[in-house]
Amino acid sequence: MSRLNLTSPIRRGLDYQVAWGLKLCGDWLDDPAAYTWIKFETAPEEAGDDRFFLDDIVLLDSRGLYHLYQIKHKQHTTDHWTWDELLDSKKKPLSLLQKWARSVSRI
Repeated sequence: MSRLNLTSPIRRGLDYQVAWGLKLCGDWLDDPAAYTWIKFETAPEEAGDDRFFLDDIVLLDSRGLYHLYQIKHKQHTTDHWTWDELLDSKKKPLSLLQKWARSVSRI
């Protein structure tokens, strides 16, 4: 009988997000003048107090441009994201892409 650890997907997702963060911090260390700041699990200040959905990693470069990283992880590495999943709004009022587009349009 195999046991399923219900928190395993969450931990793997966080590990994946940390790996992305380390990669971006490494890029910044490689070229310190290229970026101004990096924030994790946050929103740009211009987004205000409203809900912001592109929030995993926000990076501001030295030109004043935001780089928004919404890190998504699938439990099974062979199970890739599809456009249908990103556009699906049957389970929730908005699809993931609609939520992200609304977030970006506010700033």
